[in-house]
Amino acid sequence: MLAISSYNAGDVIRGRTHYAEAPGVNWTISRGCYTLCRVRIIADFDVCADPVPAVQALVWSEEGVSAGRAPRLAPARPLRRLSWTGAAPLRCARRQLTTLQQGLALADEIEHREWMVDARCALGALYLDLLATDRARPLLETALAQAHAINSAIWINFASLWLAGAQRLQGDYDAADATLNAVLPADAHMETLAQRSLWLARGEVALARGEYATALAVADRLIDAAQRTRGDGSDGDTAVVPLLWLLRGRALTGLDRAQEANGVLAAGLNAAQRLARRRLVWRFHAAQADAFLAQKDLSAAQASIAAVHTEIEQLAGTLTGEDTPDMVTLRAAFVAGATAQVPTLPTLSDRRQAKLAYDGLTAREREVAALVAQGLSNRAIAEALTLSERTAERHVANIMAKLGCNSRAQIAAWAARKQL
Repeated sequence: MLAISSYNAGDVIRGRTHYAEAPGVNWTISRGCYTLCRVRIIADFDVCADPVPAVQALVWSEEGVSAGRAPRLAPARPLRRLSWTGAAPLRCARRQLTTLQQGLALADEIEHREWMVDARCALGALYLDLLATDRARPLLETALAQAHAINSAIWINFASLWLAGAQRLQGDYDAADATLNAVLPADAHMETLAQRSLWLARGEVALARGEYATALAVADRLIDAAQRTRGDGSDGDTAVVPLLWLLRGRALTGLDRAQEANGVLAAGLNAAQRLARRRLVWRFHAAQADAFLAQKDLSAAQASIAAVHTEIEQLAGTLTGEDTPDMVTLRAAFVAGATAQVPTLPTLSDRRQAKLAYDGLTAREREVAALVAQGLSNRAIAEALTLSERTAERHVANIMAKLGCNSRAQIAAWAARKQL
């Protein structure tokens, strides 16, 4: 009970500690509940600080499935089918999809009303990760209706959370607001896991609407709440909650505070990669591209855009199953949906494109760099280009500053790479 209370209050670290103490009571039964609950904890830490990588959920879920095969846990078979929920989404989507569909079929077969809601929420959440909102929304609408039918406060909250996410991704912001307002008053606290998750959804809707100040205020409050329940004595990016940092960074960019956003997004990306939150990595790259574009740093924006396309391609490559039409459709939906969220570079003149391709060097600076690569001195460069020696010297200094070089040999090496 202490573990469940800690978990629902958003203190995942203390909750995990309490779960670790539970197996001593009855190992066979407790281990199954313990591992499955740990999976749920790791899956839900989008609003909580937690230093454990998400892929650990894969290990724990296998333990839970093994323990669940014990005869005494036979009634929990549908729950076993749900044990992949949230475990490194997109890493093994085909297996997740099959597992969750089986879980839903089992829950419906035995008419276990709570598991019927759980299964639809889990499958709907996976479809959201795959950006298949046309599949997610009807599932989650049914889940919410079923949650109301059994009067389950926790499932009403979480079904509303994921349904609002589907509505937001479809651009139906009024419906998303209505869904959230039904369960989250404007003066609601940010104490429990459900409250924080719902507030995060509200912040994401505000961001999508262009209400950046509101989104930033929500992000800051959620970050403060997450730090207050960290409980692990850690520092640095261990305390970073990637999805909250993503919301804050995007809001800062929208408020014309792109330079500040760069630091926030860099910290969030680093944490997302270290914690194996791969489904967020491409979103961070896209957000960084937006921030760089706002600063007119086209070279950095181009690099971020290339990174996000690479990440999308790699994730799409994990959605295997050419023999399964369903997976082919889902992969196409994911690629199309993710690509639509990637910013594009503005149309550039030939001169601007050339400058971007050569790390910001002007046409004259490229000429000077080519002559430096030939071993010419500043005086010889000046004579070749009909410049004063002082002007040639200034061009060389500017080239070094732009390229981060501290010697003429480094300029020559760069010029060779660029085939000047």
